[in-house]
Amino acid sequence: MRKNKYRKYYPLKKKKPLFKNRNFWLVVFILIFSLSLFYFLFLGSFFQLKEIKISGNQSLSPLQLTEFLESKMEKSIGPFLSRSIFLLRVGKIEKEMLEKFPQIFQVKIKRKLPNFLLVNLKERIPVTIFLINEKQFFIDQEGIIFQEVSQPEEKFLTIKTSHFTLQPKLGEKVLPKETISSILKIESRLKELFDISLTEIFLTEEGRINLKTSEGFEIYFNLKEDLEWQLTKLQVFLEKELLPENRKNLEYIDLRFGNLVPYKYRD
Repeated sequence: MRKNKYRKYYPLKKKKPLFKNRNFWLVVFILIFSLSLFYFLFLGSFFQLKEIKISGNQSLSPLQLTEFLESKMEKSIGPFLSRSIFLLRVGKIEKEMLEKFPQIFQVKIKRKLPNFLLVNLKERIPVTIFLINEKQFFIDQEGIIFQEVSQPEEKFLTIKTSHFTLQPKLGEKVLPKETISSILKIESRLKELFDISLTEIFLTEEGRINLKTSEGFEIYFNLKEDLEWQLTKLQVFLEKELLPENRKNLEYIDLRFGNLVPYKYRD
């Protein structure tokens, strides 16, 4: 079969200039829009943090808290520094505040657009004083020490213990919550029923608790046993077996042994 010596040629289409390409301008538009949005959100003045409002602080200085928060506001974006409210890592700042200030029990930080930060915190409430290695600390109802006490605080009960050989850190849990609850329950019951105030408490590793009263005598409890039963025994003893005028001569009352209530007068 004879081959066709003639070939058919088609004219080549000319390429459109890049600036006439629709896809090119779409990419340019998206790029410009993205850069503008980025600048508006992170570098523009509208969302730059301008004010921090703090509420709930009692003993902590607003200036001290503000200075700490201000140190966390500025972030680097390449060669630029930004205080954009969108760059704040709120959860991380909350965690760092709890570590920095043991007095804080709870903190909640909220962004308030466009450029405000609301910080609401709750401080720990001291319930007693805890004495460790000759140093005094406020302790809250969770058993956490959170502030060293430099001056005597007569309105707070002092708790002593031989448990610690090393000095614990502020914010550390040093006693179980249940122990603190038991101590406060005993203190309240004695004051309410018999007008007996406590001045000092000593805790042993065996669960024994020695309570020193303002009248000079001591009361021994076992925190590992039924506390309500021991309080009932104490109430019966003070109401029916011990004359009020004899309390001044009392040395101790021991509530740790079953139905027995051993006691002793001073010599």
